[in-house]
Amino acid sequence: MKGFLIALQFLTRINLIKSFEIDEGILGRSAYYFPFVGLLIGGLLCLLTFAVQSLVNPVTLAVLIIVAEILITGGLHLDGFMDSCDGLLSGRSRDRILDIMKDSRVGAMGVICLIVLILLKLVFLLEIPQSDLLVVLLIMPLVGRSFMVGVIYSFSYARSEGMGVFFQNAISKPGIIALSLFCLILCLILLPVRLLWALPLTGVCVFLFSRKINASLGGHTGDTYGLMNELAEIIFLFFCVILSKL
Repeated sequence: MKGFLIALQFLTRINLIKSFEIDEGILGRSAYYFPFVGLLIGGLLCLLTFAVQSLVNPVTLAVLIIVAEILITGGLHLDGFMDSCDGLLSGRSRDRILDIMKDSRVGAMGVICLIVLILLKLVFLLEIPQSDLLVVLLIMPLVGRSFMVGVIYSFSYARSEGMGVFFQNAISKPGIIALSLFCLILCLILLPVRLLWALPLTGVCVFLFSRKINASLGGHTGDTYGLMNELAEIIFLFFCVILSKL
């Protein structure tokens, strides 16, 4: 339970316990609960959608969903997304890219990519059939954080120190297999059959993107973890749109 609360406070603005002792081991193992936090975020988005979808038009609803997700997470992953875009699209050397990503200031590429990301998410949410919207919203944050944990396990940490080191040291092969099976079974139960292919298709895309980043940086960072979460969500939405029309 403590691991879940740590993951919840780390990934969202929801603080159920104001202060408690955290050691490196507990912090690292909290990564196992990231998908469960994603499921909670998805549940909150579903509650919002259920409450207001009959009161507003589809565009307003899609905007509210996007804003709600940002408010719940505090824009944590979007911050990493922008920093990663600034660095990876700069065309600089590995060390310079890492310096750019560490800079708290956001550059032009980060802002441009953020606008594109939000516009794509808006369009995809509008394209999802109303009959599938609730289940897609429930699963989307789960998918993003599940693949993020997979990236943490699969690739080394690009910096010599940081929270990513704690996560990597704590995640074991049996643990990641058990977590993956649980998330897969949950998705198989909840997702309509026609949308199930969105999972492996998203996985392939995430793996290719994460391998490309690994080749450029010699690993991943906290910022690229946020990037992979956002990419996994938007790619999952994209394939859900495509598959829903087949």
